[in-house]
Order: sequence, then C-alpha cells, then structure tokens
Amino acid sequence: MGRPQEQPGALTASTRVQLKMGQEVSEAVANAGEVGQTAKEMPEARPGLVAYHASELADAAHAAPIDMLALNVAGCERRAFRQQRLGQFEPAIQTLEKLIADKELAGNAERQAWLSALAARIAYQMEDEDRAQKLQTNAYSVNNNHSLPKIRPAYVPRPLPGRQSARIVARLLEYDRRGAMIADFDEAVAELVPEASAGRYEEALANLGAFLGFEAERPEKVHGVGPDVMWRTDVAFDFVVEAKSEKDEDNPLYKKDHVQLLEAEHWFKGAYPGRDALRVLALPEAVADAKATPAGTFALRLHEITKLVGALRGVLLDLISSPGGADALRERCETALAKADLKPDGIKATFLTAFGKKAKGG
Repeated sequence: MGRPQEQPGALTASTRVQLKMGQEVSEAVANAGEVGQTAKEMPEARPGLVAYHASELADAAHAAPIDMLALNVAGCERRAFRQQRLGQFEPAIQTLEKLIADKELAGNAERQAWLSALAARIAYQMEDEDRAQKLQTNAYSVNNNHSLPKIRPAYVPRPLPGRQSARIVARLLEYDRRGAMIADFDEAVAELVPEASAGRYEEALANLGAFLGFEAERPEKVHGVGPDVMWRTDVAFDFVVEAKSEKDEDNPLYKKDHVQLLEAEHWFKGAYPGRDALRVLALPEAVADAKATPAGTFALRLHEITKLVGALRGVLLDLISSPGGADALRERCETALAKADLKPDGIKATFLTAFGKKAKGG
C-alpha cells in the first residue's frame, strides 16, 4: 500500500480516503502507551469520528474516470479468445499483434508483454514455432515471470548503470509512505538464509543488489549463460557472483566450483569488454580445497551477508526519516553509503574475504 501510484486505478476514491485517514491516525499514535489511551477514548470520540469519516467520504464521492484503454484491451482480448476457440488462429494473433502495436500502448511494456505471451500460446497451438518463439521471447525479455521460451533469448549487454545513490533515492521516492520501503526490503532479502532453496537464495541476492542501488541481473536463470547473480555498479568493476549457499560450513570450495565461477567471468568479459569483474562466491565459509586455486576470488560468507543486510537497512531507515527533496536525499545517501562501507570498494574491503586452505585431514 506504500506505492499506490504503481496501479492508480486499483483503489476507489473512497478506499483511498479511508486508507489516508487510517494512516493519519496511526501516525498520531507515537508509542505503545498511546495505543491503549486511544482505545479508551474511542467511545467518547466516536460521534466526532463518524462525522469526520462521513465528511471525508462525501468529499471523495465522485465517479472514477473511465479507463478507455483498459476497455479497448479487454475487448480485443475477448475477440482474440473467441477467434481462438473457433480455430481462427491467424486472425486471433493478428488481433493481438495489432493491439500490441497500438500507439496508446507505447511505453506500457508490461501490458505488451502480457499480450505477446497470449499471442505466443496461440502460435504454438497452430504449430508456428518460429512465430511463437519470437512472441514468447518478447514477453520474457520484459518480465521473466512469463514462461521461458523454448530457446532462451540471447543476452544483450546493458549501458552503464546510473549513480548508486541516485538509484536508491529514486526507488525511495516511488513510495507515498516511505516506511513501506523497509517492509519491501525485509521481504526481498528474507531468503538469504541457509534453509532457502538455491533459486530463492539467488533471487534474494539479486534483490539485495537492487536495493544497494546496483543493476542486478540473473543471467544464468534468464539466458542460460553467465553467473548466478551479477551486480553492475557505477565504478570500474562489477560483482560476478556464484551462489553456493547449500554447502555446509565444513564443506570446502572444490575445484569444479571455482571453474564454474571462472567460466562466468569469461562470459562477463565477452559481454562487457573493458569492465573488470570481481569474482565472488556466496557460501558459508571461505575455505578452499587444496586442489582449488581461488587466487583473486572472494567469499561472501553467510554471516557477512547478514551484516551487509543490516548495514543497508540502517541506511534506508536514515533516508526514510530524512527531510528534503531528491537532491538533498541523494547527498545524504552518498554520505551514508560511504560511512557504512556500502560503496563497491567498501563492500569489497569490509564484507568480502579471501579464501584460506582447508587443513589436510580436516
């Protein structure tokens, strides 16, 4: 509920007013003691609250504007479904493709992706594999929650990310209620625990990178090549990360594990020539088998990840309570990131560890 501007039509005017009143009352209660006091005063205050509630709702009582674009999309979808049921596959796809190309949908990539996925299913049904592959790839490249196409899309190198602090502040300013960002952050990194599955752990690592203000990607999952996770930064190097969270603390890094990371680095160098890669293995302990040679590779240990999460949470809490506009927040964020060692060089120096060798017979 902290970012209602993402779906402005999801709430009615009266619901928005009720939410606003609830937030105002909640913000006026400063501590646990005032909760009880407020509850005791409710019977006496009820008539006034009812009148206030009615007055606010009356001011908000107006018809919501008609979303003509949504009606147009729904109508075209129904037409395409009807054509599909009748076996008119080509007209159904043309209906959806015409809608995707409509200038009113320009810039609405998520909706275009949804329509592309619908068209891809119809193309598969009519056994037009090439067309289906193209349509599904278009959908998946926008949102990887769509089904994976039969042939994974090729990785396209991206431009250099913007300034780290600017990305963090831009994300913060998306929230109507800034405190909601903390709830989102806690949920996004909740799977950074040993019990998490490999996929969820990698997703949480990517989420952590995004909240740090980096451009976070999962090339191996999306494209079938590259590292598990990549944090692209605004400095001279990027973090190339392989996740090995499933290892036990006394289970060392083996040669095959390190080879996998070296292959990911080689892919990175091909995709981003001129950029340096900082090789990172996310695992319980920084211990390597005697046959492994992890020189130049760093470990991001589980307990250091916990510290990193805590440090970033502290920076976000500081920003949430800070006054000022975007420029002032960016300046404060830059200072806070440096102080908490959350700039790329600070993360390398503070939270990453060089590998040691596992003792023989250990």
